[in-house]
Amino acid sequence: MTSLLPRLIDSFEHFCCQLTSFFPRAMVHILYGYALFSFGYKLSFGIIGGYEGFILTLITLIFYILGLITYHKVINVGGGSPFEFPELRVNENENIPPPQYLVDHSIMIKHNGNFRYCNKCHNWKPDRCHHCSSCNKCILKMDHHCPWFATCIGFKNYKYFIQFLLYTIVYSTFICIITWIEFYKFISKETYKTQHFDLNVIINGIIAITMTISVSIFTGIQLYFLLNNMSTIEYYEYNRYRNNLQIINDAHYKYSQQPSSDKLGNVFHLGTSRANWNAVMGNTWLEWLFPIHGQYNSNDSYINDGLIFPYNEEIYKKLKGNSDLQHQLLMQLRGNTSNINDLV
Repeated sequence: MTSLLPRLIDSFEHFCCQLTSFFPRAMVHILYGYALFSFGYKLSFGIIGGYEGFILTLITLIFYILGLITYHKVINVGGGSPFEFPELRVNENENIPPPQYLVDHSIMIKHNGNFRYCNKCHNWKPDRCHHCSSCNKCILKMDHHCPWFATCIGFKNYKYFIQFLLYTIVYSTFICIITWIEFYKFISKETYKTQHFDLNVIINGIIAITMTISVSIFTGIQLYFLLNNMSTIEYYEYNRYRNNLQIINDAHYKYSQQPSSDKLGNVFHLGTSRANWNAVMGNTWLEWLFPIHGQYNSNDSYINDGLIFPYNEEIYKKLKGNSDLQHQLLMQLRGNTSNINDLV
């Protein structure tokens, strides 16, 4: 009996988690499906009719399919996690340094100067990686946990997330415009004297207006972040940068002024909005318009996997200069220019 109770509690918790994931996902499908039904069947075929109605339904169906494909891509691909890379895992009671590629290329550190490590997941955290309490794991280049997807938006699925938002705007805007044009014709031509305007179409038009406005505002914010190569988390919380890029433990500088994105700027901004866009969305129109995985932007597999990131050359140059100076001062204080193993 005592062993059965914990299993029942775990099963109940799992059921509750599945339930909370089901409702928002079901709501998205209901809204998308109701829009297609009301616009395609009730308005395009029932009121407009003919060849024009067929074309309008076809256009709506295309964006309906694209929207749901990207929606499921966001969920199925996931944001990406350090769990996928065995070299980042650290077993309990082990005292091993982070992989060399993180030591050489990571810029961010914890507030206490130590290399970024997750005590809950027991893994090293690459730059821009954060722990999600809802998903109960670390997410690579975490942007936010989205309740409408019941999953995290991160490095691997951020492109599909942006595409879903854009498809949804086009989908709802198209439905909104055509619906209210037809309603205006219905009123202006006094057709209401002999016919009725389907209530489903009116309700759908109101929903379409609401969705167009709300999703457009949210998408505008996300596009601002994308074009500046920052995540939602990075917008609200500044990044702490390493004082000395040549050693792992930066806690030696806890009394010095810590370089950060607040003081130096965003080191991940690639210089232009186009470069920031391409880093996420790809390099071709085909990759921008459709939910496909295009060619990698880099020959470095660590960059392609979201473990390290290209730098802004100007800001990195400032960081490097500060690092060289700090390292030189440290070596002078130690009186030893040949061995710093005890710092690593």
